[in-house]
Amino acid sequence: NVEENIQNGYELLVTVYGGCERIGCPSFRLLDDGSYQYLAPTQVREYARYEDAISEKQRDSMIGLVESTDFETVGESVWEGACPIQYDGIAYRFDIRVEGDRYSFDSCVEDIENEPLFVELVKYFGIMEAIHGSS
Repeated sequence: NVEENIQNGYELLVTVYGGCERIGCPSFRLLDDGSYQYLAPTQVREYARYEDAISEKQRDSMIGLVESTDFETVGESVWEGACPIQYDGIAYRFDIRVEGDRYSFDSCVEDIENEPLFVELVKYFGIMEAIHGSS
């Protein structure tokens, strides 16, 4: 059963980069059990660590998104817009482990802005930033 495998084996690491790097950029790690760690910059190169868990409903939704994402196809896509970091904005890096497979994506390299998993992860990032703060 694929769902059982995924339930027992994914890790999603999301890191922001770009305009925030002078102070420090936030990041979060979400595990298959729904627990997460969020690192928020407090001062230059100093971070506060927050740990919590998403709800069971959110966890089930995330499992479905991980399960339905074709990581190989996403990895072959190409982002063709201007990268926001050129204008002191931010971009996202995603390091994903599903079972034994590892994938790395960048919002300025692959075309992921309409991929449901990545849209949801960016949304979670905004929620965590609102709850726990940032620079």
